[in-house]
Amino acid sequence: NARLSQNGTWEKSEGKSIIQKILGETIFEEEFIGVREDKAFTAKSWLGNDNRTKLYQRVFADSNHGVLIVYEGSLIDKILRLEHELIVNNAPLKLRFTYTLLSNDTFSVESARSTDDGKTWDRTGFSQYSRIK
Repeated sequence: NARLSQNGTWEKSEGKSIIQKILGETIFEEEFIGVREDKAFTAKSWLGNDNRTKLYQRVFADSNHGVLIVYEGSLIDKILRLEHELIVNNAPLKLRFTYTLLSNDTFSVESARSTDDGKTWDRTGFSQYSRIK
């Protein structure tokens, strides 16, 4: 489920992700293939852990924007919360991805944005992942 704006219509779609370990099994790579706004949509992300800072990092890009976005955050009690800050139209914007580990075979991902430095969050997406057996 995803939406483009705070008051936008939720769009429900299904997709497929291929998640694998790369670079000597130190990085998780995800390739997502699906549909957004009735058009083909692909996204790629890389997830790793900085052994110096002990923070997790996520690099993300999708076919709609073509921009590399670097998120950083921590894993606490099976919840990985990663954030990125940027300026859009001279205003600060925070982006957040939250991974919740539900079992060995399932997890969820929520995306959100904040225009008030994280005091409130607008949920922009939610995905449920299940391992194909």
